Amino acid sequence: MVIRRVAPPDSPWAGVLARMTDGSIRLLVDAALLENWPGWRGAVDSHVLAPLDVRRRLDGHDVVLPVCTERLRSFLERRARGDMPLSDGEAVTVAVSIARGLADSHDRTRSVTSGEWWLTDAGRPVLVLGGDENAGVSAATMLTRLRPGEVGSVAVAVSRVAALAEDTRVLVRESDVLEEALFQAADPEPLVTTVFAAVRARALTFDRLVDAADDEAMLEIAPPWWSRMSRHLDADFAELLSTTVSALRTRLRGMRRQSGDAKRSRGRPWLLAACVACAIAAVGLLWPGDASNSAVPGEAPRSPGVISSGAPTAAGEDASADPSTGADLSHDLVAITDALLVARGACASDAACLSGIQEDAGRAIPAGAVDLAPERRSIVVIDEFGGAAVLRVEALDHGTPAQFVVIVRSNDNWLLRDVTGTAEQPA
Repeated sequence: MVIRRVAPPDSPWAGVLARMTDGSIRLLVDAALLENWPGWRGAVDSHVLAPLDVRRRLDGHDVVLPVCTERLRSFLERRARGDMPLSDGEAVTVAVSIARGLADSHDRTRSVTSGEWWLTDAGRPVLVLGGDENAGVSAATMLTRLRPGEVGSVAVAVSRVAALAEDTRVLVRESDVLEEALFQAADPEPLVTTVFAAVRARALTFDRLVDAADDEAMLEIAPPWWSRMSRHLDADFAELLSTTVSALRTRLRGMRRQSGDAKRSRGRPWLLAACVACAIAAVGLLWPGDASNSAVPGEAPRSPGVISSGAPTAAGEDASADPSTGADLSHDLVAITDALLVARGACASDAACLSGIQEDAGRAIPAGAVDLAPERRSIVVIDEFGGAAVLRVEALDHGTPAQFVVIVRSNDNWLLRDVTGTAEQPA
């Protein structure tokens, strides 16, 4: 099932994102675009991007590739902007991945490697061969910036890889020594690709403007983004957010009494937002997960935003099933949401009917992509919180505003909780 089209700079090549029969999401690229691509001979489990399969279509062939979500350089810059430097374990993961990618590419090309470093949807750093960029030079630049000015064991081990990144022949010869030093410095950790930064708040719109001279007034803008987010999370998580905001508000009052200055700094509300974001990220890191999710450089972690399912149901295929039972759709959030939206449309304004579809039958749902027929829209899982999930619904013709849908599990039933416009979401 085709989800949407992508093109550079959001993807290495122009193609389509599609849900495969096994429930995975892959990038399909016309084989004609990759006719002379040096990545054809790559191994699927290496840190050089390689084809997973080739599919025949009526007018040609599609190359099936892992989804590349963003450039590694952009990810590192985003973490830096969010004041969230990589942990020692994450730095080791990046360094080992780069070292193995350069070594693998050298084994194939025996020449200067050209390519770009990307992150897959599983959080795995990979080298996409091709183009004019020198992969060794860009790798050395990124590794040098991972631990600037530090002298710890991780910084020393990473700097050794950076020093040899431009000379792949020496790097291949010293690869075992380099990896041993990295693994002794720290255990590899999965990359945290979801970053909450104050810059994201600039996309928000408020119902009214307030004087930034009052810190507490900034907190009272209705509704604050952490309040909107907490509606979609489990009770314990929402309580943590509430406690954090309350504690920081008390701290701001104390700062005002101590300074005696009536003028408030415009930076403090962003400081508050950043602290709340750190609490969110900390809980996300501590959230219980399957042991198989732990990542090593040879095996990158699964992304929480990609939901696998045993037997996916195409959009609209099971619209007649009762979505409130979840009997046949419990393992496919896309199919669940699709069935709920179809059933909601059939209910129209019948409150009794909607009570089995929506968590709050009286809640008004804004018009948008959720009102389109299944064949005219696409649904993509954004995140899953355990008992709640956020999905993006987008019109295939891009003529109707996209929306975010929140569904929740209640007594083994899935229900619609909320639908909002994309501009209203905090992250």
